[in-house]
Amino acid sequence: MRAEHHQRRTHFVPCLLAVEVGGSVDLVRVRMLPGHSPDDYRGTAVHLAHAFGAQGCAATIVGPALAELVFPRTGAVADPITLPRLATVLRWDEKETA
Repeated sequence: MRAEHHQRRTHFVPCLLAVEVGGSVDLVRVRMLPGHSPDDYRGTAVHLAHAFGAQGCAATIVGPALAELVFPRTGAVADPITLPRLATVLRWDEKETA
């Protein structure tokens, strides 16, 4: 925990443990502050996404007093692919013949 002093106020900041930058998501791991609950992080996920300019944010608890924030940077299907055509059309309602 780190205390920052601004204009006669003290702000407590969670300790940053790790940052992983990936191809489609960024992960941030922090140690929760004393007195915080998992819902404090889940409830502010939308605000964190906005603050960091991300499309969204998912907050999960990954250990005792450890929160992981996942910020997606691109859509999961941002670059669509073309599937090859099947030689045979399969139907779900047809019984398999052996």
